[in-house]
Amino acid sequence: MRILNKYLLLMIFKKAVYSLIALVLIFSFFKFIDELNHIDKNAYEVNDALIYTFFLLPSISNSLLTISFLLGTVLTIGMLNANKEIQILLSGGISINFLIKKIIKFNLLLIVIFQISLEIISPLSYEAANSYKNVKMGIIDSNKNLGYWLKKDNRLINFDLFKDKKIYIFEVKDNILKIFTEGSISKFDNKKLTIDNALTKEINQDTEFATINATPSKKSLEIPLSDNDFVLLGENYREMSIIELTQALVNSLQNQLEHKYFFQELISRLIKPFNLLGMLLIAVPFVMKIDRMASIGRMLFVALSIGVLSSLITKILTISTNYFDNLSEVFIFMPTFILVVFGVFLSKRIIN
Repeated sequence: MRILNKYLLLMIFKKAVYSLIALVLIFSFFKFIDELNHIDKNAYEVNDALIYTFFLLPSISNSLLTISFLLGTVLTIGMLNANKEIQILLSGGISINFLIKKIIKFNLLLIVIFQISLEIISPLSYEAANSYKNVKMGIIDSNKNLGYWLKKDNRLINFDLFKDKKIYIFEVKDNILKIFTEGSISKFDNKKLTIDNALTKEINQDTEFATINATPSKKSLEIPLSDNDFVLLGENYREMSIIELTQALVNSLQNQLEHKYFFQELISRLIKPFNLLGMLLIAVPFVMKIDRMASIGRMLFVALSIGVLSSLITKILTISTNYFDNLSEVFIFMPTFILVVFGVFLSKRIIN
């Protein structure tokens, strides 16, 4: 039995990796073609577009994990069918239920390992890709921090709660910047910002040459905030790691800030193995019932159809949760729940 386990695990691993590489190459090619629209702008050239696409490979891989493992599993079953290995196992007293359980178990184990690895790598590579592109195109990299902008009277305030906890205050009068203050946030409680190490720069633009007088503050500054002060900014939360999403969610909940998008993205990452489980419960029994003389192409078509249909249903149900704000936290689980329940029902019916 141990030999069979190793054999199935290795086959699923190889086919899933092959499928992932093939899909990543296809999607990366189209991403590279899209990047060619940005060449000839400043110093951004073809090789820069290629390097930028290369840095995005972990992010692209992470988004294609589920469908890759589904395709890899179908390829594995197709080869076992073509080589009459499934028939040999069945004649040796091993049931279809046992094989399905083993296949699903190995898939869940592998996708968790892959997902953890890519969750560590992809946010770093995504940030590196954007930083590289911004430098080449002469754009100031302003999206490194996930922050908030707010406007109070004649002051524009930008601050970050999740990474370096920096704050920048711009005081504008008659569309002219008069005072610029920067510092670090020491405390954020009850919607009140406490700023330490503040450095205030008064800018006098009334003369021919602007003059700047910098004055460090020896005491903490406080800025009261209201519920309507916050507008979530910049960085794509879909490219944050699970750890960063968790930190952002905790901070948002503690300070009664908008947290729906953090929560939805975090849950969609955590339940990715369960999405795969639902698709496998639908695909594996069905593919096993297909005649062994069926082509690999037919089996792949079945797998792709199931994967695309499942993703479409999940997308539609996820979007629909935005219309139910009070229940959005509960509804985010619904696509996966429906997929798994339908998969269990269909797999039992196919096997029986």
